[in-house]
Amino acid sequence: MNIQSLTLENFGPYYGQHKIDFRTSREKPVILVGALNGGGKTTMLEAIKLVLFGKNASIARVGSKGYKAYLKSAINRKADESEGARLALEFTRVVEGKVETMRVVRSWNVGEKGVDERIKVEREGVVDPALSTERDWDLFVHGCLPQSLADLFFFDGDNIKKFAEEESSHSAKKILKEGVGFLFGTESVDRMIGDLDSFINKCLEVDESAEDVAARADLEVRHKVALEVLAEKQAVYEIKKDTSEARSKDYDATFKDFKLRGGEIFDNFSKYQDELKAAQDSLAYSTESLVAHCAGFTNLIPLLEQLSELRAGVDLDNKSQQAATAVSVIRERDEKLLDLLERLGIGGRSKEVAAWMEKDIKARAAVQSKAPGLGCPASLVAEIDGLFLTVFPSIRGDVKRALESHQQCVARHDGASRAVAQVPSEEYIRDVKLELDMASKAKTTADAALAAAEAELSVAKGVCVDLAGELSSLRNKLFERNQRTSDDQLMAEKASQAKSLLVKYKTQLLASRIGHIEMLIAECLGKLMRKKEQIVKVKISVPDFEICLFDASGGEVAYGLLSEGERQMLITSIVWGLARSSGKVFPLVVDTPLARLDSEHRGNLSREFYPAASHQSIIFSTDEEYIGPRLAEISPFVSSYYLLVNDGKSSSMILPKYFNQ
Repeated sequence: MNIQSLTLENFGPYYGQHKIDFRTSREKPVILVGALNGGGKTTMLEAIKLVLFGKNASIARVGSKGYKAYLKSAINRKADESEGARLALEFTRVVEGKVETMRVVRSWNVGEKGVDERIKVEREGVVDPALSTERDWDLFVHGCLPQSLADLFFFDGDNIKKFAEEESSHSAKKILKEGVGFLFGTESVDRMIGDLDSFINKCLEVDESAEDVAARADLEVRHKVALEVLAEKQAVYEIKKDTSEARSKDYDATFKDFKLRGGEIFDNFSKYQDELKAAQDSLAYSTESLVAHCAGFTNLIPLLEQLSELRAGVDLDNKSQQAATAVSVIRERDEKLLDLLERLGIGGRSKEVAAWMEKDIKARAAVQSKAPGLGCPASLVAEIDGLFLTVFPSIRGDVKRALESHQQCVARHDGASRAVAQVPSEEYIRDVKLELDMASKAKTTADAALAAAEAELSVAKGVCVDLAGELSSLRNKLFERNQRTSDDQLMAEKASQAKSLLVKYKTQLLASRIGHIEMLIAECLGKLMRKKEQIVKVKISVPDFEICLFDASGGEVAYGLLSEGERQMLITSIVWGLARSSGKVFPLVVDTPLARLDSEHRGNLSREFYPAASHQSIIFSTDEEYIGPRLAEISPFVSSYYLLVNDGKSSSMILPKYFNQ
């Protein structure tokens, strides 16, 4: 579908006839319509919806006053009510590979019998009587673009903003449920389930007395009220649950900041002081012990030196005695050896041998001359060695252990001192401590509210179960009393089985196809979110359509912790994902497109969403949205600019220009 033009005559602020050309090209798919508040841009969006869907159009201003009253109020106040107002929408659509031009004219006026509405449909310039009735056109347009699907393509950005202001995900779930219901055909399944419920009740209907009727009616009313209360309690519970999760996330984030600033250390200040005092006492004791051990060991040093000298002297005396004995034996041996050499006739070199022997004897005698002559027993050396091998090492070990213990006490003291030194001042930690206390109280309050809501929900469920049981018992009793035929029972059983199969089919259908929508929404979020890694995966549970978001690390991202702008991007991505999943080719018509977003999110919408969301995007902007940098971003994609200007009296005008042009 491609909208070619819209004609407004005496509609809203448009007095007289006004026409706007919406034709675009493939390279420039955007029409940008600017207007100040009250200039008529919302009226133009309503006109497109009204001419297509009539009484089925989702127009907020219809409200409780009703469709006919809305039509009457929509006639320009300067126009004659008897002449009324007229809207004409011309568009093209592709049918079996051929482009067909259609023109829908919806007009109405106020006569003696009230508001009289008419519709005329032209195909290729020729009136088609088969479509020029309200009923036939409704059936036709429902087959082309159902109203439930149209809200994905024709919407007000302010509505998305209002949805995003909610901390809970109820509106997002509602959009998902309605969109998925139409796309997958589960709306029809739900209607069939409702029809089967009615059929089952009809099969089990019995002839009742006035008292029976009153009793059953009372139970049915109470059961209906209980179900409404249950729905309210369920909604409250979900809100409280979302709030509790959000407050828990707030608390965790605040506690992390508190910890980073040393808050946890501050809370343990007295513990660190106690540890420092204990470390100081241990250090004092270990220092005293080390000094005592060192003093004792120091006193032993002169004795060690004296014992070393004594051992050397005793050892020398022992060697002197051994040398004296050896000299006597060796001298006697040398004399015998020299005599043997003479007798053998080889004494020619006996003088040299004798000189060497004499030299050896003198060397051995020299050892005797160096001996101090202490007169100590030879066993004293072994006794002194025993002292050096056992007693003195034991004393050194005691000193070493005392030193190691002292070093440990020093390390413990230093650690405790550093811990105390790292404790932030009360002034430094005051603000974050206050934030943590507030976050803790908010979390406690939210948890308590969730527990209360859960208890109330449990009670409401119990009441519904009890009333359903009472109602079933009453029906069974009445059925038995009236002895219904086996055919009625059989039909009711078969209908119940069919209902169970439909419920199972619906659940399996949603589970098998929801993954594609999850992927499309995540893909759209990747294009629109400012923080690209914040949400990379979307999971939707069925049949309750609970939305779970996950970041790049796999952690779950609570809906309530998203900023308002991020929630707008999420809801826009849901709408975009559903529209893409539908496979339908329709124009995108948006009022208030940027709805007070921050600059980066506005830029993402301008660059990624509006030029790519459809083959034709008609955007109604204020002078605070597409202006300056935002206008420069979208200008390469704009086919035509228009400005809606109200003359301040009774009419708006359509000018072929834009703000500041």
